[in-house]
Amino acid sequence: MSSDSSWHSVGLYLVWMALVLGLVMWGGPWLIAAVGPVLSNVVLGIPVLVLAVLQLRGQRREYRRLETQGDPQPLRPPFEYEPSAQGTRSFSWVIGGGFLLLTLTLAGAGNYSLLAPGLIVSLMLMALGQEDVRHARAMDARLREDTAKEA
Repeated sequence: MSSDSSWHSVGLYLVWMALVLGLVMWGGPWLIAAVGPVLSNVVLGIPVLVLAVLQLRGQRREYRRLETQGDPQPLRPPFEYEPSAQGTRSFSWVIGGGFLLLTLTLAGAGNYSLLAPGLIVSLMLMALGQEDVRHARAMDARLREDTAKEA
């Protein structure tokens, strides 16, 4: 996957999420008034869960491809993949924890309308960070294996 297509997919993902957010902001109050907060959590939670699962599966598929076929631009020793992944994991845990705290704060204040989607998004962000570290460890092991074969 080239750098250009990667940025294209990130841009497309952000546009898609902005459209979904706009739809939720526009239709959310109507949905809550029509079916109540519990059923609206189910209605909003299912598409968010589907998008989260698709995002995780896509990332795992790409990582598995890189782990089996190798990185087209591998790092050269003494550099490793894991140190950069640690920063990504920390960032995703901070953002995911912030979403979780915000969701629980809203629920504590009596606003349960975004409880399910908020929990799903926060846990997905944390899982993406963990997946990055797992992938980085696998890539470092492959890098050490390739370096040992060359020597």
